[in-house]
Amino acid sequence: MKFTVQQRFIAVIVVMVLVAVLIVALLVVPQFTRLAGLDQSVAQAQADADAARALLGQRQDIKARSAETEAKIMRLANQLPENPELPTFIIELQDVINESDLDFAELAPSEPGPAEQGYETISITLVVQGEWVDVVDMLQRLRRVTRQIRIVDFTISDFEPPAPAAEVTPPVEPDPRNLVQSSMTIEIYTMGEPPPDQATTPEPVPAP
Repeated sequence: MKFTVQQRFIAVIVVMVLVAVLIVALLVVPQFTRLAGLDQSVAQAQADADAARALLGQRQDIKARSAETEAKIMRLANQLPENPELPTFIIELQDVINESDLDFAELAPSEPGPAEQGYETISITLVVQGEWVDVVDMLQRLRRVTRQIRIVDFTISDFEPPAPAAEVTPPVEPDPRNLVQSSMTIEIYTMGEPPPDQATTPEPVPAP
């Protein structure tokens, strides 16, 4: 049986279509399936990376908060220590007075008071001499000392330096500076054992 030219042409086209279908079925479709699987893997990897970054951020945030909390605890411990630590505070007080260019005239700390509210109070009488502007500078510096302090009494008066010795013959010019003498009572605080009939939680220390 002989095929006409038209029939053979149709047969060739049919064969080509079948070959194309087989190529698509055997080669192209599996590639699309594989690409879909790769897309899912990439999406999962991206989700895992995002979760890891979020976890890392949470841990870093917790670590930062922990460091900040420890710093606050340390600062509070310095402001309200368990022991009076008077020598350390007096040295810091002396540094403040020196930096303000004042003269130390008197320093008289008292004995710690009873721990009626969970903390003990120590009163320190301080007298300094110098220019008024330096006294103001000292008051500003006292706000930045390590200990929690409170100035409960403050007086200021004019001050004249002592007269020169009798053997000094040249006349001494009056001091043009506005010299004053400042007396103040400073309270510092330390942790103490509260009485047994009171709560163990100390009340807040008065604000400076």
